[in-house]
Amino acid sequence: MRYPPFSALANVLVRSQKQEDALQMSTELGRLLDPAPEGLKVLGGEAPVPKLKTEFRYQLLLKAVDRKRLNATLGSCSSSRRSRSGTDGLLIDVDPLTLL
Repeated sequence: MRYPPFSALANVLVRSQKQEDALQMSTELGRLLDPAPEGLKVLGGEAPVPKLKTEFRYQLLLKAVDRKRLNATLGSCSSSRRSRSGTDGLLIDVDPLTLL
């Protein structure tokens, strides 16, 4: 199945107090990663807990053959992110212990 430690894994969580903003940010990231760079697999959709308190959440799971490729992709994801106010944003967890 090529999970860590045999590959590199990252959970990218998009969250916003407005569902439209969270969906727009996750769509922008999806477009950035489509088609997926060579050696990278992208899975995405609503987070397992789609709304937590006042935040709507979407997640992308990135699986890469090596850390170098994953770090390059995560760098481009975080640099393309627009700055937003409040608690809106992007949370990147490399080698996550849980996907909730």
